[in-house]
Amino acid sequence: MNKIYLLLPVLFLISASVFLNSCGSYCPDCEPGQEGYNPDGQVVVQDTIKMPPVIVEEIVPYKVTVQIGAFRDRNYADAYATEARTKLDLRVEVNLDPLDGLYKVTVGTFDNVETANNYLRTVISRGYKDAFTRNKTK
Repeated sequence: MNKIYLLLPVLFLISASVFLNSCGSYCPDCEPGQEGYNPDGQVVVQDTIKMPPVIVEEIVPYKVTVQIGAFRDRNYADAYATEARTKLDLRVEVNLDPLDGLYKVTVGTFDNVETANNYLRTVISRGYKDAFTRNKTK
């Protein structure tokens, strides 16, 4: 009698395992070729769609600028920009960065990093030791 009580849980686990493995489930994250069932009970085989490569023929404009300061207060940013306009020969701008809420003070707009880095040396030599180049967001 004791052997039957020990055997019943084992048989239950084996039959449950077979039942669960035979039933598929909807699997939107399955690897290509895997089979699953959609919510309506239909068999679905995940597959990939072969697409030709996308070739971008237009050049996306990428601009670089030199950042000389960042401020939480617009008045401080404006005062810093006014001072910078007297020392630097390129256009100084103040723009609010929506990602961090800081007013960024930048100088110049350049078509490539090399030109921006050359002007960065000028900016540093005129007293803006913490200046750096960055992509222009506007």
